[in-house]
Amino acid sequence: VDFAQIARRAKSAMNPLPMRKKHTRETSKDDDLAGPLVVFGLIATLHALQGKGHYGYILGWSAIASGLTCWLLNQLTAQNNNDAGENLSLSRTASVIGYNATSILFLSVVKAFVHSEGSSNGSKSSSGGGSFSGTTNSFGILAFACVCILQASSKSSGLFLHGMGQCGEGKRL
Repeated sequence: VDFAQIARRAKSAMNPLPMRKKHTRETSKDDDLAGPLVVFGLIATLHALQGKGHYGYILGWSAIASGLTCWLLNQLTAQNNNDAGENLSLSRTASVIGYNATSILFLSVVKAFVHSEGSSNGSKSSSGGGSFSGTTNSFGILAFACVCILQASSKSSGLFLHGMGQCGEGKRL
């Protein structure tokens, strides 16, 4: 397990600016699965710290999403591409999805350490309603969640396109 490579790939997944084509191709062709396991292990640990006992679903849904994404992309490119060498493998798909889940890891960190009033113990304030600061905090976390999800899906789709070698020829999925 090369932690320097895991950190380098996680940083590149979090970079909102477009990457160079050479670096994108190298990153999208690597089938490293140690980094995604570290990312999802940290997300599961953060969920355990919050008292959520069913954090095993994270790995299960990630595996299902990787399998379905791999199948879907291979089906879409099989119609346009007769060369079977450009198909995505399941490990490459899991690697891309796992590394781009780094923004979801930051969302879990924010959610774990930013206390939303009334959400952890279910009690309300003495006036009978929720407080304004708890509502503002919830909207802030929701907005941050939307940004994290858009960033992760944008980076993943970009890496899938570059990794399949179809961006340079003008072909699209």
